[in-house]
Amino acid sequence: MEYKKFCNSCRIYTCIYWFAYAANNLIVGTVRPDAVLLFQQTYNQTGIPGQIVNNTYSFSNPFRNITLFRAYDFALNNTGGFASILYGGVGYRNVTYNFRASAVGRGYVFVLDIYGV
Repeated sequence: MEYKKFCNSCRIYTCIYWFAYAANNLIVGTVRPDAVLLFQQTYNQTGIPGQIVNNTYSFSNPFRNITLFRAYDFALNNTGGFASILYGGVGYRNVTYNFRASAVGRGYVFVLDIYGV
């Protein structure tokens, strides 16, 4: 009986922890053993009052194919933004990606890692 109460309280705390620290990460692909870090960049965009911040970037490497595209959202509580791949990506030598704020007047902070072989 005590074990059951303990498990239920763990579930509640886990749920609260997940909700409080939820982030909008985008991870596509895998890191292979022979992969190397091709690109790493931090994108920190402040919010603009009355507007949704929306920026598009691109990366290309003529010699290696992308195996992992990983964008970590560093703003917690779903107040950061959303990452999306528009063109290219895993299996290609280039990628065009977009970062968008989650709401009007908010910014975002993403750390992007791109691996390839």
